[in-house]
Amino acid sequence: MATITETIQTEISHLISGNELYDTYQPRWRYLLESYLGGETYRDAKHLTRYQLETDGEYTARLRNTPLRNDCYSVVSIYKSFLFRTAPYREYGSIEGLPELEDFLKDADMDGRSLDAFMKDTMCWASVFGHSWVVITQPNVGATTREEQRLQGVRPYLNLLTPLTVLDWQYTRLPNGRYELAYFKYLEDVNQSIRVVKEWRRDSIKTSIVDVDNNEIQDQYEEANELGMIPAVCIYNIRSTVRGIGVSDLADIADLQRFIYNATSNIEESIRMNTHPS
Repeated sequence: MATITETIQTEISHLISGNELYDTYQPRWRYLLESYLGGETYRDAKHLTRYQLETDGEYTARLRNTPLRNDCYSVVSIYKSFLFRTAPYREYGSIEGLPELEDFLKDADMDGRSLDAFMKDTMCWASVFGHSWVVITQPNVGATTREEQRLQGVRPYLNLLTPLTVLDWQYTRLPNGRYELAYFKYLEDVNQSIRVVKEWRRDSIKTSIVDVDNNEIQDQYEEANELGMIPAVCIYNIRSTVRGIGVSDLADIADLQRFIYNATSNIEESIRMNTHPS
């Protein structure tokens, strides 16, 4: 019979772990992110092949002296500028002119990004990882009318999630043939050792605050999902054969960039050693 401690450990392990697809693709996603960001992130990832018998000091010096031509960033920027060179046109139907809509268009994520800027970022990360996730939500403050919500500044807003933060997702097929999300788990916030994990189901939303260093659940609460569905959408760059997984624009470019990065180091070493063998 499992003890209380074992039960808690099992629950924590479930909360902070990903599904099988996440575990499979996570190293590749991290590599694509490092390739896109470049700079210190790429250098700290140590994508420079280490020579046999090379000391730590020599390897560190090579990392410091080898420049990176970030083709990954350039490719994504070109695609983004091409797609958004013309402003999108949207039709709003019966909600045209509502104050909530105007606020949403100006600040779609409650963090200062307009809807156009938010969609640009969504496309950017979908290009890097192959897909990204968008969740639309609205806080429950106990308001019973739209006027009460307006006075409290409550309205729907968007959350942009990268694949590295979405730990688990499960689809089911409805009788009409449509696939629908039945379970969705993601990291809402990471602050040092504290993880805030959100679990969505059709009928409930569960929030858990976990301290991974001390192996304890600091807080946990559950609320009803009044929508009756999970308001999350997977934004594909290019669809793959696996549901919930996209194809990155950087799939081959990242490897080419790493090859050029290593070749640059080898050329620099060869010139320097042949010119100044001391």
